[in-house]
Amino acid sequence: MPGALTYWIRHCLHNYGDEISINILSKIAEAMAEDSRLLIEEDIMSNPPYYMTTMVDLVMMGMGGKKRTLECWKDVISKAGLEISSISRSKGPSNMAVIECVVTSK
Repeated sequence: MPGALTYWIRHCLHNYGDEISINILSKIAEAMAEDSRLLIEEDIMSNPPYYMTTMVDLVMMGMGGKKRTLECWKDVISKAGLEISSISRSKGPSNMAVIECVVTSK
């Protein structure tokens, strides 16, 4: 829906490589208004990654997806015409986070 206040994409982008993820995010960015927010709920892989995260990343790469570090997220998000306005991380050993994005310019 064009111009919605909030867009939310959860546990989806790790299924795809950078090119497809950028395309998905670009389509959302095109629909966003100046006051819209995009919430991306995904893992942010630490560097160096945890043992289990590495294993999951290898499986994801075999299927065309990938886990991303914060730097990778910044790159994908900026190439889609968005910028990160805040990041809320889960407490504990989980890498789960909500990345809040806004459109860079309309």
